[in-house]
Amino acid sequence: MVEKQQIKKVWATAEFEAAADQEDIASWLMIQCGANGCQVTELDDDKVRIVASFEREKFTESDLKNMRASFEEYYLGEALQTLKIVAVEEQDWLTKWKEGFHPFDSGAKLQICPAWWMDRRDELNSERVTLFIVPGMAFVTGLHATTRYCLSALEQIKRGGEVVDVGSGSGILAIAVALLDKDAKIIAIEIDPVAVENAEKNMGLNEVTDRIKMLTGEMDLVGGKEFDTILSNLTCEDNMALLPDYAKLLKADGKIICAGILLEKLERIIPVIESTGLKIVDQDLSGGWAGITLKRK
Repeated sequence: MVEKQQIKKVWATAEFEAAADQEDIASWLMIQCGANGCQVTELDDDKVRIVASFEREKFTESDLKNMRASFEEYYLGEALQTLKIVAVEEQDWLTKWKEGFHPFDSGAKLQICPAWWMDRRDELNSERVTLFIVPGMAFVTGLHATTRYCLSALEQIKRGGEVVDVGSGSGILAIAVALLDKDAKIIAIEIDPVAVENAEKNMGLNEVTDRIKMLTGEMDLVGGKEFDTILSNLTCEDNMALLPDYAKLLKADGKIICAGILLEKLERIIPVIESTGLKIVDQDLSGGWAGITLKRK
């Protein structure tokens, strides 16, 4: 009897090089273009090679056009010049990626750990607050510069306050607030039902489900409320559109922590900040991104 050979799935991979300080932006763009994950390899001369994997049957000429347009929009000239699309047989990327994802410190108090480290608690730093998460194969789990800024900044927020996390994604920011401040009253808002499901799973891992009110939808769900802290790790354009609403929802001594703003777009948001009666009281400009904390003037 002849054994059936298992047919391996074939993926489309986008392979290109970029400057090391553009890694975050380039990886983010790949996820925005529909990549299932990104593998990053450090090269000489402060460069990285990025391989983004896409489901071959869903990857179209239109996707490639969008990818090239995105590289042009975000000034990734080297990526555009070196980009090539290759068909490859499926590998055990997930296992390889898991091997490279270790617990890491964030700010002065937190350590972020992948869920599969839950049975290895004795190896963790007992002096830090541990946040477990099911990481996606991208940077949206605390690795990305914008998330790192938010995690660090929220360590300084008012204790026992009203907090809203807008565009919560994996839920990492709302969960961090719940773990760091047992008295905080937290609402997380997310428009994507799949992301909501993932966030709720992460809340369960950290036993804070009953501490966070998860809402599926947009900002109108919290209209009329006031908050001590507003967390907004979104794009520059989304932050610009939402700042007038945030200003109405912010308590007199409250803070807005904004991130996800490409450094070259920071100037665009300044007039909106000023017109809404806000001012920047803290900022971090690293990895090609800007993170800012705002208060009333």
